[in-house]
Amino acid sequence: MPLSIKGYLETSFSDWDGLVSAVVFLPGCNWRCYFCHNHSLVFEPEIYPDIPPQTVLDSLRKHRKWIDGLCVGGGEPTLSPGLLPFLREVKDSGFKVKLDTNASQPRVIEELIGLGLVDYLAIDIKAPLTDKAYSAICRKQIKVGAICESLSIIKKAYREKRVDYELRTTLAPPYFSGEAIVSICEKISGAPRYVLQQFDPHNLREEENKKERQPYQRDEIEAWARRAREYIGNVSIREV
Repeated sequence: MPLSIKGYLETSFSDWDGLVSAVVFLPGCNWRCYFCHNHSLVFEPEIYPDIPPQTVLDSLRKHRKWIDGLCVGGGEPTLSPGLLPFLREVKDSGFKVKLDTNASQPRVIEELIGLGLVDYLAIDIKAPLTDKAYSAICRKQIKVGAICESLSIIKKAYREKRVDYELRTTLAPPYFSGEAIVSICEKISGAPRYVLQQFDPHNLREEENKKERQPYQRDEIEAWARRAREYIGNVSIREV
C-alpha cells in the first residue's frame, strides 16, 4: 500500500536543529491528546488531499543542494502502511531521516533502526510513565510498557552510535508539576537531550474549555527545567 501523505513542507529551518529539512505529515493516530498541534490530521484526515510519495521524492531530489534531510511527522507516522519502503527511497536518495513519534510501536521503531532508515528520533513523552498518567492525558487506555520498550531500543541504538534522539514533553495543563517532571526524568535519565515544550492554547479543539487550559508561567517551567537537569544534562525550554 502506498504511503498516505497529507502535508508537505519543502523547506524548514526549525524542525531539525542544525539542518535544513523538508517535512511530511502523515494522517492518523492511536491516541487522542487534547493538546495535539495537528488534531485535524488525527480526527479529519479526509479533508486533506493525498500527496503522492513520488511528488515528495522528486522535490527532495530537485532540491538536494540545500536539503539535508526529511522530517516525518503526523499524526503518528509509525502507524502508516508504506512508511518503510518510502523511507528506503528517501535514504537511497542520499537524505537523512528524522522521525517524530509517540514511541507506541516498538517493533516498527526496531525495524526502522535495524534497516538504517532513521537517523534521528524525536520522542514525545506525554506524561509520567505510568498507565494511569498516560491514559488521562492521551484520553485512551494506554499501557506504557510498549513505550518503555521503544525507549530501551532507542537508547541501545544510541549507545551503539546508530541513531541520535531527543525526548520532549508538552506541558499540558493541568497535568504537570515539579514532581511530574522528576517522575519522567527518573525514567529517562541518561537521554542526550530533553525539551520542555510550552503548551499552546490556540491549538485546542473547539469543544475544549480554553479558560481551563492556560499555559504554565515561564518562571515555573524554568524551575522544572532546573530539577530536570539533575537527571539530564541537556534540558531546554521551547516556546510556541
